[in-house]
Amino acid sequence: MMNQIREGKDFILSSDPYKARQIFRETRKGESYVNELMLLKKFGYKIKEYGDFWRAYK
Repeated sequence: MMNQIREGKDFILSSDPYKARQIFRETRKGESYVNELMLLKKFGYKIKEYGDFWRAYK
């Protein structure tokens, strides 16, 4: 993932990043996905809906 971040690539997310955060807060499940989302945010990525998916982009 870090290589793609360094190259400024976009990411396609198949799981709802907003629900993932809520599920993690409530159940503590999905920690690695939430950590990846926080890493993307740290490096300036934004997330928007992309059809049935979500796109993380700079």
